[in-house]
Amino acid sequence: KDEKGTIEKIAAIGESAAESADLVGNFAGQMSSMFDALGNEGMADTMGNVQDAMSSISNIGQGFAKGGIVGGIAAAAGEAVNWIGKIAQAHDKFSA
Repeated sequence: KDEKGTIEKIAAIGESAAESADLVGNFAGQMSSMFDALGNEGMADTMGNVQDAMSSISNIGQGFAKGGIVGGIAAAAGEAVNWIGKIAQAHDKFSA
């Protein structure tokens, strides 16, 4: 019974984290669009990065909410692979 309660708590925390990250991510996306329209590419990129980070947190939270500890770990591993790719792309962009 204790284990079931713990799993339910992890799921609730994951769902809450996912919802919060979605809200912050959406706001960052709107800010990114605003800065882009104003011609401030640096801030637009920064807000875009915040949006990407919040999306990753949301995905990990959803992993915990839907798949417990295993789902959360799998989601985190997937997001780590995504970020490695993004870092490589950024490196290539600045190296060119």
